[in-house]
Amino acid sequence: MLTPSRSVELIPVEDDLADSLVRRFWGKEGYSLHSEFPAFLDSLRSLGLPPPAIVSNTDPALVKILDNLGVSERQLGAKGIKEGEIFTTWAIEKEKQEIGFWHDVLEKLNEVEKENEKLEAEEVLVIGDELIALVSALHHAVVRVADPPYLQGL
Repeated sequence: MLTPSRSVELIPVEDDLADSLVRRFWGKEGYSLHSEFPAFLDSLRSLGLPPPAIVSNTDPALVKILDNLGVSERQLGAKGIKEGEIFTTWAIEKEKQEIGFWHDVLEKLNEVEKENEKLEAEEVLVIGDELIALVSALHHAVVRVADPPYLQGL
């Protein structure tokens, strides 16, 4: 099974239509970033917060897509999205509507963040557009909030 931490390469496809679709939807031309996203990453960094983890109901092609959009750690360094913090329903083998999916994401996030204290569900914020997944998640893993400078002294 492929995991989000492994690179995903395009494999040549014989059929022109299939090849065109794969190239479009694994590459930059099939997607665009919200214009505010680069400023969002800069703001997180200036507040002492890490880049967001990504949780998606897709497959490992998401790693390649984020790379092609120029927002991964490979392109942006420390403020870019870390490949090891991209969690997909395909890799976890559960749907986002299942509370177990969010528990698994939190567990995996804690595995990649070993040098930090264990992240608890109450310490994270989920930002998304799927009401069912958000209601199921309640407070499960996307953005780590560990001692941000703007909360010190409160």
